[in-house]
Formats: sequence, C-alpha cells, structure tokens
Amino acid sequence: MVGNSERVLPTLHEVREVMFRHGELIVDYFESEDRGCRDLRKHMAWYLKGFSVHSELRRQFGMIASLAEFRTLLDQLDDQPYPLEVAEKPRGRTSHGRPPTLPDGWLNDPDEMIHLEAEDMFSGGYCLNSSFASSHWQLPSLLQFLPTHSLLRGTQRTILHFAQLPMSL
Repeated sequence: MVGNSERVLPTLHEVREVMFRHGELIVDYFESEDRGCRDLRKHMAWYLKGFSVHSELRRQFGMIASLAEFRTLLDQLDDQPYPLEVAEKPRGRTSHGRPPTLPDGWLNDPDEMIHLEAEDMFSGGYCLNSSFASSHWQLPSLLQFLPTHSLLRGTQRTILHFAQLPMSL
C-alpha cells in the first residue's frame, strides 16, 4: 500500500468523537467518573480551539460532571470543517519556550533513597529531596502511586502532585 502525503484535517464531529473517547479512557483510568470528568475539563479549550462554538456551550464543557452530560453537550456541536487558521499553529502551551531540564545526575541512580518531611505529607504535594531526613521511600515504589509529576526548574527537588499516595506514610 502506498501512502498519501496529503494531510486530512478532522471535522468537528470527528473531533467530538475523539473527545468522548478521551473522556471514557480518563474515567476508566481514574476509576471515578467524577474525578475523570474534572480532569477532562482542562482539555476542552484545546480540543475546541479555532472551531466556532458558542461561548455558553464552551463554558458548560468546562464544568462537565458526568459522561452522560458530556455526551449531551457534544451532541449539540454543529459539524464544521477543521479551522485552517489553527491547523499549522502549536496547540499547547508555548509561552515559556524553554525545554524542561533535570538537575545534573538526576537520572544516574533510579534506586536512590529519597526522604519525605512529615510536613510535606499534608501540603497538597510531596516535596522530594535527598536532604530530607524523616521518612524513607525508594523512588520506584513511591512513583507507582503517582500518575503525574512536575519538575520545578532550577531546583533540586520535584513536587509530586496527587492525593493518591497512601495517607499512612
């Protein structure tokens, strides 16, 4: 089979089906419709960027609470071609323009012991730094509880977000 180099852009109805599948997958991932829908809200503007969608409908997409409500909103979208004015532009964050970096030696030893301060256990995030001295966890066993983490540029610590860590650290 010979490929075609012509780029085919999706219509809004094709995008809405991808949006709904994303919703199903994220609800399955979090094993909670409420949690999945709350997380999905942040993606709505990205999916709808450039399409002509009424502001009230956009607002409702940002407040979805269930897959049934999400489906109802998606079914209200009028089909339209993909907006050519955004087709070639970046669709993510572009404001910082710097690549992410890790501190020197960060990945040298994946089994390095890390330490948690007791105060970090209740701060809304976990600050991990090899200079902390109270609780000891091996990084691989700690990361199994964390679906995401973010690095703070220019520091020696990582903030690991999520309330999925066991409360009995």
